[in-house]
Amino acid sequence: LPVREVQPQVTEANLHDLGIKELVSLGRSDFTGSAEYRITNIGVGMNILNGILLAPGEEFSFNGNIGSIDKLNGFVEGYAIIQNRTQLEFGGGIAQDSTTLFRAAFWAGLPITERWGHSFYISWYDKYALGSYGNGPGMDATIFTGGPDLKFVNDTGHWLLMQSTSNPRSGVAEIAFYGTKPNRQVEITRKVYDRIPAPTE
Repeated sequence: LPVREVQPQVTEANLHDLGIKELVSLGRSDFTGSAEYRITNIGVGMNILNGILLAPGEEFSFNGNIGSIDKLNGFVEGYAIIQNRTQLEFGGGIAQDSTTLFRAAFWAGLPITERWGHSFYISWYDKYALGSYGNGPGMDATIFTGGPDLKFVNDTGHWLLMQSTSNPRSGVAEIAFYGTKPNRQVEITRKVYDRIPAPTE
């Protein structure tokens, strides 16, 4: 077969020129009390994401980087939300990883080019959702192979290093971006558009 050598963008020679010098942002989520299949799939996903380098101007795709969500890549079957119902799928719980990553990208102020919320409200995603503002809903991101994806662009002008962990003992998943912190401040405001009163007896 014909072979074409492709030189890597990042080498030992230019490693110190990438601008990776400080913590840019941190995303955190809670999976305390999760079933074993969720803990396994969260850990497999975090291991795949750990150490990814994003070039300046690069658009990151969660589905494109996580690869095949199947037994060969270490994922196990578990319940996942598919449209408006739950069913057994390989990688059930992987949205814990995409949710955590979405929060890291959000608090870095990176342009989010694709993001989908879950069709169901999931209470455990409230914890750590609003960063320094506390807990709250609406900061989740679902994904599905060949369907909904999480995408964002590294517009910092420098490389970004992703470091991801999940700790089954504490039930905390974290994704940190390291690079050169852009000169901007990320704020969040909340507005209630509708309230549905609880049913009375």
